[in-house]
Amino acid sequence: MNESTWKIILYTAGVVVTLFLLLVSTGALKFESGGFLSNAQSGILHSSFYFLVLFFMLILTVLSIAGLICAILQIKRMQKISDKKFDDTIGNVVKPVRLYTVAEDFNPLAMPNLIDVSSRLSQIARKGESGVVELLDYTVLAALQSRASDIHIEPSFNKVTIKYRLDGVLHDVVEVPRDLLNRIISRLRVLANLTIYHRGKPQDGRLDIRAGQRNFDMRLSIMPTLHGEKSVVRLFESSQQGYDLSSLGLNPRMLEEFHDLLMKPQGSVFLTGPTGSGKTTTMYAAIKHIIEQRGETTNIVTIEDPIEREIMGVNQTQVNPKRDLTFASGLRSILRQDPDVIMVGEVRDPETAQIVTQAGLTGHLVISSIHAESSVGIFNRLIDMGIEPFLVASSVTGVLAQRLVRKNCPYCSEPDMPSLKSLKLLGIPPDESNFFKKGRGCAKCQNRGYLGRIGIFELLTVTNELREALQKKISTINLMEYAVKYGFVTLKEDGLDKVRRGYIHIDELVRVIA
Repeated sequence: MNESTWKIILYTAGVVVTLFLLLVSTGALKFESGGFLSNAQSGILHSSFYFLVLFFMLILTVLSIAGLICAILQIKRMQKISDKKFDDTIGNVVKPVRLYTVAEDFNPLAMPNLIDVSSRLSQIARKGESGVVELLDYTVLAALQSRASDIHIEPSFNKVTIKYRLDGVLHDVVEVPRDLLNRIISRLRVLANLTIYHRGKPQDGRLDIRAGQRNFDMRLSIMPTLHGEKSVVRLFESSQQGYDLSSLGLNPRMLEEFHDLLMKPQGSVFLTGPTGSGKTTTMYAAIKHIIEQRGETTNIVTIEDPIEREIMGVNQTQVNPKRDLTFASGLRSILRQDPDVIMVGEVRDPETAQIVTQAGLTGHLVISSIHAESSVGIFNRLIDMGIEPFLVASSVTGVLAQRLVRKNCPYCSEPDMPSLKSLKLLGIPPDESNFFKKGRGCAKCQNRGYLGRIGIFELLTVTNELREALQKKISTINLMEYAVKYGFVTLKEDGLDKVRRGYIHIDELVRVIA
């Protein structure tokens, strides 16, 4: 029992005892008035001492009742605080709580130059603390116009550096005085409806952003560092227009095979790749494709950490370890919800791997991600987690490995002669180099030569021959050779195909997969 419960017990006991004494005294007074007491006793009862005792017992009764009421109110207040903390940890992460308007007019085609952005932010920073709101508004607006995926606010000993992640690469934008850090972080906390006095501890929040007629989601992460609190803001558009499998970069053959995997009534489909390789976007696109093909007759349930996008018609669940809602415990509950399709954000532990594998064998289509070096390496990864090889071979129907690479700017691409080192690393004959292109840099791409990103993929469909090989527990290298023998296209081969088509530069491919 907590402190408030003990207070209620003690106050209640005090009230009962005091009322008992009061009743005894009142009864004695009535008894005396009935003539049953002697004259000496009647004199005592009528003395001022008796009435003084009676007065103090009345005061004690009132205080005890007041203490009891206060204890009850304190418990109710603590319950409200507990509910608010639950809303902060669950509701605010799942559903944005505030609308943040950065601009009434927003032109997504007017991509600003980072030099101009830096100059404008430097001018605003000179206003000091009075310009923090304007500084943050323009930082977010310029990031949206520049198609940045993240904003980094990094403190150091004597300055604060604001950076944009453009097409997967961080770029320094501006340096502002160190004195503005606390005001900037406090402003972000207010926007995300976070507790502003919880400094020195990690916090996560989320809110909606409106720029003109378009809505964006902003996910905020604050973490203490040596020189102060560092903040990272992730930006992405709220609409689901980008979630289309055909726009991700899958070649026609892979796209058709992946569609076939998603239409199977059961089995486990895994995605693998490093952090930031677009696995979540691909999973959302897969869910969207299933909804379009199967309609409302399919019960789709997800468990994610965190929920990055809200999908209409899908039951989405947010992982929350503080409430004992993990991937494993949530997945066990999902299996009792009569699902047809289950999306698990990530397989991180043996227990989740075991449940996902079993679910894929019992009439459910499971889509999940797992970290492995390649699509072939996922099988030994599951086996290392304690899953029997025959279960892996029976449950897994397909694996999609992916990476994100920067695309050549279509406005300034021109033929390019790559270095011999890059050709040698990828095993390309020098006579093929005349097909390669590279962006030279222009105003459209802010002189970077790259504009946007595209995925490179390798899709491994589990056939009967591959299942037999898996049950023999062969190594990943031998399994790769076995898959290539049956027409498996690797990440390198898919990337080289996009290099030859002029979509990406060879140096970018080397940077990602070398």
